[in-house]
Amino acid sequence: MAQKEAQIRLLEGRLRQTDVTGASQNHAILDALREKAESHPELQALIHNVQQGGTRDWCILRMDGVRCPPAPAPRKVP
Repeated sequence: MAQKEAQIRLLEGRLRQTDVTGASQNHAILDALREKAESHPELQALIHNVQQGGTRDWCILRMDGVRCPPAPAPRKVP
């Protein structure tokens, strides 16, 4: 029983380290994207939408710009 608890603690520690590493990598990627976005307004808009939680279901980032599906028409409430 003690061995299983020790293994669980070890795995929890590894998971926390993975979370920290992932967050650090995400931060570095976002910094690089923000720097690149300074000269690409479409990328600026995409980053802003992601940070505001307002992205659509999917977008495609291409060399010639960002392509997103059209926004759905507003629903009429009866």
